[in-house]
Amino acid sequence: MSDKKKRGFKNEPTDTSSSSNLVYDKQFCEIFKKNVLNLVNDLKTLKETMKTAEALIHSINDQISAIYSNDGDSIIQDEVQQFLSSTEGISFKTIPLIQNELFCCESFYKELSKKLPRMSNEQIQCIANQRYDMLDPIILLYMKLVVNLTGEKAVSFKGLMYNAVQDGLSIPKTLKLLTTFKSIVESRIGSLYLEKYLKGTGEERNVQFFRSAFIYAKIKTANVREWVCRKIYEEFISVGSEKEISITQPIRNRIIVQYAQGCDKNIFEEAKNYVFQEMNSKNLFERFQASPCFKELICRVTPVLVDGVSATDPIEIPCEEETFVRVAKYLIPYNLVSYTEVFVRLGYTTPQIMSLLTEKEVDKLTTNDVDRGRLKEFCEICKENKLEQSKALTKEAITKVPTIQENFIKYAEHTNGNIKNTLAFLNYIKNTEPQQMTVSQILTRAEMAFVELKSKHHVAYRLLKKCDDVQEMQPLLPQCQNALVSLLLDEQLEEYNVSNFWKPQTRSNAKVQKQSSKVKLSKTPELINEPEEQIKRSITPLGSESLHNIMVDDIVGEDEDIKSTNFLVASCRRATEKDLRLSLQYNPEDNIIGSQKTETKINQIITKIKGIILPKLSKMKTQLLNTSCQKELDLYNRILANFVEFVHMLGEEVNPLENKNFNIKIADGSLRTNVIVSLNQLDAIQVSCDTILHELNSLLVQIRTTNTTVVKYQNVVQRISDAL
Repeated sequence: MSDKKKRGFKNEPTDTSSSSNLVYDKQFCEIFKKNVLNLVNDLKTLKETMKTAEALIHSINDQISAIYSNDGDSIIQDEVQQFLSSTEGISFKTIPLIQNELFCCESFYKELSKKLPRMSNEQIQCIANQRYDMLDPIILLYMKLVVNLTGEKAVSFKGLMYNAVQDGLSIPKTLKLLTTFKSIVESRIGSLYLEKYLKGTGEERNVQFFRSAFIYAKIKTANVREWVCRKIYEEFISVGSEKEISITQPIRNRIIVQYAQGCDKNIFEEAKNYVFQEMNSKNLFERFQASPCFKELICRVTPVLVDGVSATDPIEIPCEEETFVRVAKYLIPYNLVSYTEVFVRLGYTTPQIMSLLTEKEVDKLTTNDVDRGRLKEFCEICKENKLEQSKALTKEAITKVPTIQENFIKYAEHTNGNIKNTLAFLNYIKNTEPQQMTVSQILTRAEMAFVELKSKHHVAYRLLKKCDDVQEMQPLLPQCQNALVSLLLDEQLEEYNVSNFWKPQTRSNAKVQKQSSKVKLSKTPELINEPEEQIKRSITPLGSESLHNIMVDDIVGEDEDIKSTNFLVASCRRATEKDLRLSLQYNPEDNIIGSQKTETKINQIITKIKGIILPKLSKMKTQLLNTSCQKELDLYNRILANFVEFVHMLGEEVNPLENKNFNIKIADGSLRTNVIVSLNQLDAIQVSCDTILHELNSLLVQIRTTNTTVVKYQNVVQRISDAL
């Protein structure tokens, strides 16, 4: 066996047959698992060694403490006592975290060993793509341990930790992560594969900047935000930088101004939104979905150690109306549009992902044999890449998919100024709690709505009038809502499809168009003429209204061992992330190099002048005004001489502009004259300090807003630092 294969790297298969690939992939996973477990054993040995070392350090410290008693005469007596005090209770905090992560890793591979022989070729591919996910946190903790032991500053390691832990170490195993373009580009794993797809086009820098700005806005620690802000600015915003992004000049100018003033958490927000809109306008999501990189991403986030492939991670991805419309258009040709909400909630939003539906999941999703047969046929068509998509939304899709229906109602509100009563009734149904409703309010609002749409004799309204109380009316309110929406669709369905109102950029530009107050009679005879008994029968306990409420946990089952393991992994991962995040806050000077050191030094000098020197001068002015003798004045003059020397060291002169007269109650005329001279000199020193502060702030702006080397500033900064 070659060294490359021993290390767990996959060679190109020599046989292209399916069975050969399956055996090869299983062998590959077995080899990688063996290598990881060998590494885990060595790390466990290191863990025990470190525990022994920790106990030995405590023992040695106790012995040193006994030997170097407080009454000893050692020349390093004080230093030893300080050391013992500072290291009391010392421990390697990373060791328990490594121990927990090692246990989780072993549990994962133990579960994998049980299921690997029965896995399909697709599941094997997923395992191969996910092989580093359990190992990465352990290695990161190990790296931190070694860096701390060797005393390395490891500026690059600080950046590595920042990138690794700011949005979590865990890679969510859920298809919901692929639901929207935004959810992909915001996630670490999604953006990784999107960058891979765009590599060499120049567009990958937009993804990198978006991710960097997205994470930056979440930083809560000031010293971390400062060096990350500088890194993003110099890498993506600064003119001429290697990864300079293409944004409008006004946006760039606003960032430059804000950057000179400090590191606000929203400094890159406008540029981030602009870059996202640019990527979205180029149909990047659709192009990415058609690429091999997207298939690899699917493998990376597909859960493989659970029954089925649906989401198991507790992650919420907010989906826009556009996602529901896209899924509905795929389901319309196969009479499955009522499953739109379920598909979106489970993450089946593209043909590539839809093809992953298993027969077991189909059986759990469907409630009757007809739908079960249709859905199985739909899955087969997906696997054959022959899926058709409807060019337009149908009335059924809009009335049966609540999210799309709500979007259509917004569209009607934007474009139709003559349906106020209808909108008021729909809003009443949506936002009023049943216990707050009354029969009179429901009937009055319903009558006004149906009259407004010229359908006072609609069967849904007639049924509503026969009810005696609110409880009896409740099941009929959704029928009334669907009836009203259907009546509106008779007039506006074609316009709604053309408008693309479900797209955010289209919706934001929509204008209210006042339509004629004349509303045509309904074109929905099936709703007007349908017998009342048939409508009553259509109100079933598990209709389309309840389908979208099916939760993932009800569809995908997990045995208790897997649930327990998942909970343990999640707990360990949170502890690891917390420890690594906290380590970013320590020793911020380790992260500061080059221009960052200069900038930090200038900030320190400005703080000292404002916080120490100027307050001392103000206090001295009060003391001079109350001087009672020449001896006291001589003392103050010596202090003033030191301040004058300090100003001279900074390259400024102390020249009183004018001799001010001060109201001093001193009887001795000679003393009074000398005090006035000293006060004028003190004022001149204050003016010089203000000038120095102005120059330092200007220097700070220059360093922050230019790519000029900081060497030209180092001498003046060092001189100021020495003066302080």
